Amino acid sequence: MQDTLYMLGQVIHVLLNIYIWIVVAGALVSWVNPSPYNPIVLFLRRATEPVFQWFRKNLPVRAGGVDFSPMLVVAALILADILVAGSLMESGNVLANLFIAVGQVVHIFLNLYLWIVIISALISWVNPDPYNPIVRFFFSATEPVFAYLRRRIPLNMGGIDFSPVIVIAALVIIDRLLLGVIIQIGLNMKIGRGIF
Repeated sequence: MQDTLYMLGQVIHVLLNIYIWIVVAGALVSWVNPSPYNPIVLFLRRATEPVFQWFRKNLPVRAGGVDFSPMLVVAALILADILVAGSLMESGNVLANLFIAVGQVVHIFLNLYLWIVIISALISWVNPDPYNPIVRFFFSATEPVFAYLRRRIPLNMGGIDFSPVIVIAALVIIDRLLLGVIIQIGLNMKIGRGIF
């Protein structure tokens, strides 16, 4: 029975990871306005659009003109992978895997946002074309956070805006402290040491 559950967990793990890459490819391809008649584009749209539509319909996934439904789909798939596939392969540890899954998903997205902040700050140094869709994405993903900080703390000194530095520091601290604790709780539960 344990071997069957392990194999089922492995199959689910592989299928979820393949679908994660399909979602990522579909999201990236949609940025370049591909030919709608290309067979690869058709496959990616058929494989991902129903899931994206469900998220768009049931959750607020748009902010600043950016559709975050692919990111939410990836987060849900990673959660399912760690929680369901991991629990099947280990024949239990559901609560421990939940802590680890939540910690891992938030860790991935904090690191993704960290890179978005870094790239946005670098782009701002070269006066980019404001009509470029990639520039608009980075601006809409970071400017609300930067503007919020600028309103509360004087972060512009000598013509240099330090709000990206504050955001980067906050993301690193949250990732190291809070998420490290959440993941460690899950790992401790797996080895039977309790929560702490």
